[in-house]
Amino acid sequence: MIVATLLQWFTWRTILLIWAGIALITAFVYTMKGKGGAFPGKEITIKNAKEVGSNPSFWIMVLLFAMAVGGNAGIFAMLPLFFVTERGFDLTSANIIIGLSQLSGILFVFLAGWLTDRVGQKTVMAATLFFTAILTILLAVVKGKMLVIVLFLQPAVLSAFFPAGFAAISRTALPALRSVTNSLGPPLSFLLGGGLMPVIIGYMAESYSFSSGILLAGCFMMMGPLCVFFLRLGESDELDGC
Repeated sequence: MIVATLLQWFTWRTILLIWAGIALITAFVYTMKGKGGAFPGKEITIKNAKEVGSNPSFWIMVLLFAMAVGGNAGIFAMLPLFFVTERGFDLTSANIIIGLSQLSGILFVFLAGWLTDRVGQKTVMAATLFFTAILTILLAVVKGKMLVIVLFLQPAVLSAFFPAGFAAISRTALPALRSVTNSLGPPLSFLLGGGLMPVIIGYMAESYSFSSGILLAGCFMMMGPLCVFFLRLGESDELDGC
C-alpha cells in the first residue's frame, strides 16, 4: 500500500532508496538509544552451530517456520499474478485488496501472544498451521466474494504462529545458545518458505496453474500439526542463559 501511494510521485528505484534510508536511520537510532540487553550473545561458530543443529527439534522448528513463511511471504509474492491471470482482477484492484488483507494480521498478533501464554506454544503453532492450511487450500479453490473473505482471514490466522514460534525455537537449545538458535533458524526458514516456495508456485503456474501451486503450499502446511507432535521444547529451561 505504501509503494502504491509513493509511485504517484517517485520511481521504484527512488522508493527502494527511501526504504533503505529509513532502515539505516532506524538501525542507527536503535544502536544509540535502544534499551536491549547490554550483553553479547554466543557467536555463530562451527562448534555452536553443530550443537544447535544436532537437536532434531531445531530442524522441526525450521520446517514449521518455513511453512509459516511460505504461507505468508511465499504466497503473497505470487498473489497479484494469481488474481490477475486466474481470477479476473485488474492489477490495481488486486494490489489494493491484497495490500489491505495483510493488515488483518496486525490486530490478531496481540491476541496470539495472550493465547500462547494460556494454551501453550505447541498448541497454538499446530492450530494456526492447520487452519491456515485449510484457508490456503480454499484460496486456491474459491472465487468472487468468498475469495476476498478467505484472503483476509488467511494472514490473520497465520500471524498467530509467529509469537509462539519465536518463543518455541529459543527453547530447542540450551539457554546459552538461544542467540545462535534464533540467528540460524529463521533465515534458513525464510530461504525455504520465502525463497523456494514462490519458485515452486511459479513453476506450477507455468506447468499447470497458479491454483495448483497455492494448493500445494496449503498441503505442505497441513503437515505442520504432525511435525509439532514430534517437537521437544524446554528440556533446558531451568538452566541460565541469555
